[in-house]
Amino acid sequence: MLFAASLLLVAAACGEVARPGAPVPSPTEPVVVNAEGVPGAAGQPLGPYTPGSDVSFELRTNAATEQLVGLLADSTFVDWDLIRESFEAAPAPVAGADPPSLSAVAGSAATGPLGAAYVERFGSADWLQARALAAILGTDEFAASSDRDRAAELSNLLAIELPLVRALVAAEAGERLTAAGDLDRRFGAPHEWDRLWVIFQGAAPLVAALTEETLGAIQSGAAAGASGDAEAARNAHDVVRVALLRIALAEIARSEAARANAFLAGVEPLLAQLDPGATRDLAALLGPDAAPDPEAIKRLVGQLAERAGLEASFVLAAS
Repeated sequence: MLFAASLLLVAAACGEVARPGAPVPSPTEPVVVNAEGVPGAAGQPLGPYTPGSDVSFELRTNAATEQLVGLLADSTFVDWDLIRESFEAAPAPVAGADPPSLSAVAGSAATGPLGAAYVERFGSADWLQARALAAILGTDEFAASSDRDRAAELSNLLAIELPLVRALVAAEAGERLTAAGDLDRRFGAPHEWDRLWVIFQGAAPLVAALTEETLGAIQSGAAAGASGDAEAARNAHDVVRVALLRIALAEIARSEAARANAFLAGVEPLLAQLDPGATRDLAALLGPDAAPDPEAIKRLVGQLAERAGLEASFVLAAS
């Protein structure tokens, strides 16, 4: 346990920070490290994709998330003090740059127009951070919850909901910054597509969305972000958004309530834009006081899939 803790303190989350001189952190504008010896430096291949910008902090966020979720795996004994320390730990610098903790990454996940939709739905920009801390401390909605339930909720939040939100926000930013002409490879549209790849490949629950089509879209988005091709960036964003909605809906249809709720929360603002009534009904069916009704859940999932332009039978078959 102590060894795992030391790993977390050394490789704690390093989400994104502001451009040099900017007054506040921003998930869309990271400090460029440009240290060739640091994993994630620009030009280092990450599987079939080679980021053109520095993604060191994103890789560290992946590692810290995986390690923290690992500490929650044995719900018979959870060291909540260690969990909180790890969640809020000051990360080790990367080539002199101090990135934020995993807590800060969760607190700043909602940015841009899509981020505003999450804020409207959940009531604050830092809802993920606040809910994670409530699970860690056993307060608010978790005041009467067992260690097992708190650990499961926190694990789902970190492993499912957070990467879903960050991936969707990055894809939206990739399109938006391309249209706005922010083509800086280090900070602008191309970097958002680089970030998106790292988020995708570092989150096991999102792996099902990593098809050849999705990879091609991310590569196309990065190229569009460098050239200023707004239409290509929009098309790439559409492919990524639909891929994420597809896996989220399939998981909602087949998963137990806590896991299904994490997937629902990660995409809920998008679903509400497609069909607010069905989204509201689905959330109610997954609520803590709802009676299990798998057939009703599948019916609503199929309805939302069709609203998203997906074949309902295909989505439900994956479930």
